[in-house]
Amino acid sequence: FLISGIFSHHIIGDQEDYYVLKYDKPVIVDEWKGLSGSPVINKDGELIGIACSVDDIQNLIFVKKMKRVLTLIDADILTSQINKQNSI
Repeated sequence: FLISGIFSHHIIGDQEDYYVLKYDKPVIVDEWKGLSGSPVINKDGELIGIACSVDDIQNLIFVKKMKRVLTLIDADILTSQINKQNSI
């Protein structure tokens, strides 16, 4: 995914929480199974998000932006800390 994806994706949509990437090759759903959560790297080598889902009809890949992923991670850490304190 990472090697073939670096130069094959073009951001065509930039929503608040996710990017929509156009894939140059046909998206075959079976080839993408299990890749949810995989890192997506731009042409500059920067981590831009994680793969979430694909649309095999329009050859699109939906990527959750890192700022949203980090917010979810922070929320999980905070929840864990609260639960830990409540169990003491």
